[in-house]
Amino acid sequence: MRIQQPMDIFVANKTILQYPEAKKIIKNYNQLSKVLLSYEILYHRGWLRQVDVVATGIHSSILLRVNRDDLL
Repeated sequence: MRIQQPMDIFVANKTILQYPEAKKIIKNYNQLSKVLLSYEILYHRGWLRQVDVVATGIHSSILLRVNRDDLL
């Protein structure tokens, strides 16, 4: 997971967390992660809805019988 890589750097270098700016950075990172996750969920739900619309269209008939003589 690429979004986890910056946090892995913080964990590997614990001295970075001693600086006062580190808490701000982590807070912003967590907020950004939440927003990105929300966007991803909304995008995925929209994609699923479109797949349902397309699937319905694929399963519909294209050729119709005009009369009883079985003409197409």
